Amino acid sequence: MLTTTMKYKKTLTACLVSLALSACGESDLVELQERELDDARQMAQSPTLGPANPLDGDTGASDSDGGTTGSSTGGTTGGSADGTTGTATAGNTDGQTTVAGTDGSTGGDTSSQGSGNTSGDSGESGNGVDLTGYDLVFEDEFRSATIDESKWNTALTWGPDLIVYDQLQYYIDLQNSPDFGYNPFNLNGEELTITAIETPDNLRAAANEQPWLSGVLTTADTFSFTYGYIETSVNTQEGLGVWPAFWMLSKEFEGLKPELFIMEYNGSKPDSLFHNYNYQDADGNLRSPGQWEVISEEFSEGFHKVGVAWSPEELLFYIDDEPRYRIVGENVSKQDMYLILNLAIGGNWPGAPDGTTPTPASIVIDYVRVYQLKP
Repeated sequence: MLTTTMKYKKTLTACLVSLALSACGESDLVELQERELDDARQMAQSPTLGPANPLDGDTGASDSDGGTTGSSTGGTTGGSADGTTGTATAGNTDGQTTVAGTDGSTGGDTSSQGSGNTSGDSGESGNGVDLTGYDLVFEDEFRSATIDESKWNTALTWGPDLIVYDQLQYYIDLQNSPDFGYNPFNLNGEELTITAIETPDNLRAAANEQPWLSGVLTTADTFSFTYGYIETSVNTQEGLGVWPAFWMLSKEFEGLKPELFIMEYNGSKPDSLFHNYNYQDADGNLRSPGQWEVISEEFSEGFHKVGVAWSPEELLFYIDDEPRYRIVGENVSKQDMYLILNLAIGGNWPGAPDGTTPTPASIVIDYVRVYQLKP
């Protein structure tokens, strides 16, 4: 059996080969990407995959297995990018991850910069990276009585009327429509709850005839950044069509137009959390290394921490301080990005709500934090 070092050398070689073949035709690159993603999934099942976090030493065996059962989601273009979806069963404290390259390569031992301390203090948390060299550059503990407008906008940059992915909610922009008639945000001094309800008849016209009312928060005009560790703690709610997400979008939305999904939740799969990353190639085609599903019965109850360590050419996703999914490659975002918290209802990924869907539906957020390396 290959040693950990030998396997990393093998994956690093594959990465370099794929870059050297960048002059190949589009069909050749697509075939190469599929083949190497298959290699990555097979390697994820090996007990000698190596450390998910190079700074932590050997973390033990992988708890991942491959799959081809889904499509990547999110974004602004109104369409879902069909892609390879993997699955990973949570609960293994060794916290291994799958390695997949966003440029079609499999990854080796790159230098992850970020993660892990969920207390707000410096130091190490779980299997997270030591944050003693990091500054806390953004945080909201949601302790005030109202949304902090110095940190958050209550609308997406493209406004509330554009319907994407056949979603059924209308996001109420309280900052510009304080008298709309419904407030989806509730702060109790300890947590933020975003609540979606079925649209009352008297508000249907104002809600663009959408059957649900909900809320979104973004830092598009208040805070954007490049690289760091980003984390939130959330309590999700089961229900067909319930689709909350914590994600990031490119500030300028040009070039690769990257979309980074730190966490998506499908209410019809209460034991799963999902990670994803999308970008556009030079021809404008939506690309993704694959939405990654992590499964644990624990996810259906209580709060769970989700985060991502974002560094040049690497994304390392965490759930409850355990690294779960790793993406490496030259197409990892190098652009300033901003944060988004939202509760969508319905759509072409989770499906439409039905009689079993809770009304109201909600997501509870304990905090949001962003760390960056000290200058």
